[in-house]
Amino acid sequence: MNNLLGPRPSPIAGQWYSSDARRLAAQIDRYMNDARPLEPSGSIVAVMVPHAGHIYSGPVAGYAFAALRGLSPEVVAVISPMHYPYFEPLLTTAHSAYTTPLGSIPVDHEALCALDGLLLSELGFGLERVAHDSEHSLEIELPFLQRALEKPFRLLPVMVRDQSVKVARGLARHSPGCFPRTDTWRARRDCWSPVLTFRIFIRSPWQRLLIWKCYARWKPWIRRA
Repeated sequence: MNNLLGPRPSPIAGQWYSSDARRLAAQIDRYMNDARPLEPSGSIVAVMVPHAGHIYSGPVAGYAFAALRGLSPEVVAVISPMHYPYFEPLLTTAHSAYTTPLGSIPVDHEALCALDGLLLSELGFGLERVAHDSEHSLEIELPFLQRALEKPFRLLPVMVRDQSVKVARGLARHSPGCFPRTDTWRARRDCWSPVLTFRIFIRSPWQRLLIWKCYARWKPWIRRA
């Protein structure tokens, strides 16, 4: 993926979440501090969050991201729905980084190229690059990741138009092959209409984090907490 554009400016800061860095950081920290996530009996397998504006989804997302505090993944892959009418089944960014009021997150285009080739071999299509997209569902999680994770990370962004089982399985099968078998975490987030509307976060045997999202599944946990 050559001829990259510069960092993607946020099209939703000031609308879906605060455009003021100090206020945004304080709000996210409060959401995580107020959360009372259940203590896992083992390694984290799944953490699910919504993708609405922070005033609506922040208290729920705080439960998920609070569980990730202290982790330091090298790469975080976020797989979200694409709400806009692109014709391509799978999309990624043409930009070198994502920008939020909290700073820039570099995109791991080497991992994206690897995933693109694997998907092309199985599905017959790979990742279409898009520039200056307005998609909120991927970006909305980034400030939480910037506050929850201990160190800076690289991002692997994928946006899904075709939510068929075939595409979902292809992503699940091939996304682990994009990373070397090191102590790298991978975060991944999917929207599979045949299963659940939202999902985010799973961890592989190589200590990588996958972010899934599913607000519906978090409701009972929050009510018990």
